[in-house]
Amino acid sequence: MGPIFRLTLKELLSKKILLVSFILTVIYLVLYGTGLHFINAKGMGDMTEQIVKLMAYSQLISMGLYFASFIVCLFAVFAGVGAISSEVDNGVMISIISKPVRRGEIIVGKFMGYAVMLMLYSAFIYYSIYFLVDIMLDLRLGGMVSGYLLFTLQPLVLLAVTFWGTTFLPTVANGVAVFILYMFGMIGGMIEQIGYAIEKTAAVNVGIVSSLIMPVDTIFRQMINVIFSQTPSLSILNTMGPFMSLKQPSHWMMVYVLIYVLGCVFMATRIFKAKEI
Repeated sequence: MGPIFRLTLKELLSKKILLVSFILTVIYLVLYGTGLHFINAKGMGDMTEQIVKLMAYSQLISMGLYFASFIVCLFAVFAGVGAISSEVDNGVMISIISKPVRRGEIIVGKFMGYAVMLMLYSAFIYYSIYFLVDIMLDLRLGGMVSGYLLFTLQPLVLLAVTFWGTTFLPTVANGVAVFILYMFGMIGGMIEQIGYAIEKTAAVNVGIVSSLIMPVDTIFRQMINVIFSQTPSLSILNTMGPFMSLKQPSHWMMVYVLIYVLGCVFMATRIFKAKEI
C-alpha cells in the first residue's frame, strides 16, 4: 500500500490539473478578498447599522465558503474520475497488478494519496478565506480546526463516490454521473432548508432523502453551524440566508457520512477485485 500511496502522490504532483486548480483558486481568493475589502463597512456606528453590517458579513462569509467548497469538490471529481478506469484503458494497470501487490491495496493506496492531496488543497483555500475575513473585515472566525475538518470532508465524500464509479464506469461517464449526483445533493439540501423555512414537511423529507444519497450539502450546513456558533458576533445569524442552516444536522448524520465514505471505498475494492483486466 505504501508504494502505491507514494506513486499516487508523485503522479498527482506531476499533473497539470493541480497547477491549473491552484492558479484559478488564487484568482478566486484575490477576487473574494477584493470584494471583502470594498464591502467592509468600517464607518457604521449605531446599533441598527452594526446589525446590518454583521448580516452582510455573515452572507459574504457563508457565500465564500460555499463556492470554495464547490471548487474543492469539483477538484475531487476531476482529479479522481479516471484513477482506475483510465489506467485500465491505457494498459498501465496491467503492469501494476502483475507486481506482488493486492488489488485492495491499489484502491486504498490510491485513495489515500488523493485524499492527502485534497486535504492539503482544502486547507489552503479554507484557511485563506479564514485569514482574508480576519484581515479585511477585522473579524476572527471560530471553528478553525473543526470547521476545516468538515470542509475537507466534503471533497472526501465525492472522492469516495468517484473511486467507486471508476472501478466499473468509463472515465467520462463516471465524471458526469458523480457531478450530477453532487448537484442532486446540493439542490436537495436547498429544498430541505426552504421546507424548514415554510414549514413544509414534504419538502424537508425530499431534502433528507437527497442528503442520504449524497450528503455533501449536509456537511456544508454543519460546517456553517460550527463556524458561526463559535463566532460570538455571528452566532445569532447562523440561520439566515440561502447558505445557512435553519436546522443543525444531527451528530448521527456525521457518523453516517463516515460510514458512507468507508462503504464507497469498500465497494470499490470489492468490484476491482472481481474485475477482469
